[in-house]
Amino acid sequence: MKATMKDIAQKTGLGLATISKYMNGGHVLEKNRIAIEAAIEELDYTVNEFARGLKTNRSNTVGVVIPQLNNIFMTSIITSVEEVLRRHGYGILVTDTGKDAKQEEEAIHFLLRKKVDGLFIIATSNEVRELDVVLKNQIPVVVVDRKIERLEGIVDTVLVENFQAAKKTVQYLIGRGHTKIGILIGSRETYTSRRRMDGYREALKENHIPIREEWIETADFTVQGGYKSTIRLLKEQEPITALFATNYEMTLGALLALNERGISIPEQISLIGFDNPDLAHAMRPRLTLVSQPIEAIGKSAAELLLNRMERRETGKGKTIVLNTTLEEGASVLDRRKISAEDRQKER
Repeated sequence: MKATMKDIAQKTGLGLATISKYMNGGHVLEKNRIAIEAAIEELDYTVNEFARGLKTNRSNTVGVVIPQLNNIFMTSIITSVEEVLRRHGYGILVTDTGKDAKQEEEAIHFLLRKKVDGLFIIATSNEVRELDVVLKNQIPVVVVDRKIERLEGIVDTVLVENFQAAKKTVQYLIGRGHTKIGILIGSRETYTSRRRMDGYREALKENHIPIREEWIETADFTVQGGYKSTIRLLKEQEPITALFATNYEMTLGALLALNERGISIPEQISLIGFDNPDLAHAMRPRLTLVSQPIEAIGKSAAELLLNRMERRETGKGKTIVLNTTLEEGASVLDRRKISAEDRQKER
């Protein structure tokens, strides 16, 4: 015979009201949640989600809108978000916009039709006007990794300090004698790219180093973009001595280009990458890279959305800004130790 809520109440010793509250997505004490979930598993209890959704007007589902499913940073954040949400009885629906504003609009409307209870978005466009419809329907939104400036103070946002991350990285290179520094960024329309580019420029400016526009390459956050942009930089008449790739995929593309051309790291070009500690450990010499707190980003975003969906948090949108760390490897040459004779040969 199919198990019922009464069976769960009997198994746990909890009241039907508590069991019902949990089943309908409400907040219960942690010890009660654990007991209920253990009883559900033991009794093989299944919920008629369709019927419950009609009754409560809730789907216990969260929508996720991202530009690229083949981006390790984004998929890692989704994994972290899902882990938190699953513990609270929520599933997720993930949509990939292909970095296209029109597809982003369609994805949001698709998720609205699916009656999602909340929405995470790593935005492709700067405005995302379709979010106005989401907010009009009183569906909470959390923006991750990008800032939608017109919605600041309205929606919750989780960011890393992109400006400081880039500035400190370039200062690190300058401190080791580099003045010819290239950078690979994503689309210049993207908030994240703009802030990282601003940090790069500021570090050069503060150290009285001329900014060379031909050394700022837009690589669109992809492996192919990183590869092609690095090839272009290598063809410049005045060569760079250091390269900063500002995401994992572009870092991988830069590595492919340098290896293909037989350019040694760090002897000929120093390289600093982004995001993936596994890549740093696998590479020889070990890669110096900027590490983002991916688990903390996902956890913070999930908790913000849970608080909104379960009405534990109301009022103005919050912005959480997390710090990055620069993990030193052996991919940066200290040019201060190069002899005057070697410097002359380079010229």
